[in-house]
Amino acid sequence: MNTDMMKANIAIIAVAASLAGSAVAHAKTPCGDTTKVERGDSLSSIAERCDISEGTLLQANPNIDGSGDLRVGATVNTTTMANRTGDRLRSFAHGVSSGISRLASEVGSSVDDLLDKNPDLKQRLSSVGDKLTGESVTRKIKLTMTPQQGPTGANVDLAVSGLPAKAAVVIGAGRPGQSYTVLDHAKASEDGTINAKLAVPTWASAKQDLVFVVAADDGDWTIRSAKFDVQ
Repeated sequence: MNTDMMKANIAIIAVAASLAGSAVAHAKTPCGDTTKVERGDSLSSIAERCDISEGTLLQANPNIDGSGDLRVGATVNTTTMANRTGDRLRSFAHGVSSGISRLASEVGSSVDDLLDKNPDLKQRLSSVGDKLTGESVTRKIKLTMTPQQGPTGANVDLAVSGLPAKAAVVIGAGRPGQSYTVLDHAKASEDGTINAKLAVPTWASAKQDLVFVVAADDGDWTIRSAKFDVQ
């Protein structure tokens, strides 16, 4: 196989990988295709407002695993996406794997060598692979909070480790099981750590629990603290 043909095949596979998250929208809801998250929202409240099931809401927003991932002011999809089913993803993964193996064989190379010589393709496939296998950066992240109780306006120190280097994040707070409000923006250090000082928001209610949230700026992942007791 000549160099131009090899580059063309690699480009095709790379484009296929980039299409892993493409979607075909289903019927519209009373909210339209999207809706804005409000303070105090949960999956159930949005589902009721838009006349859809919570399952449909989760399927339409793969970055959301529960109500605690909802960011106040963010836009969420309210229509399902046809190609986000497990069968389609498994079929896609099998097709890409077969294509790369065949290409490596045609150029007389191993799959590992082929990917090492094409780092952009390797990175794309790694990213898609993480999504297909359900792997997440959150399994490496640790979030600690000091103190664990106090009145509104009190300072709280958050220490986060295990983040991707220089990751852009938002830091917020909300009721357990409900949407969270962004309080600050930050960027992780080279070693993946953040130390932040926040005030307990004035809208927090006394004698109710609060959780602090650290999330990727693009909403790709979310991690929550233990419960903070507002006094």
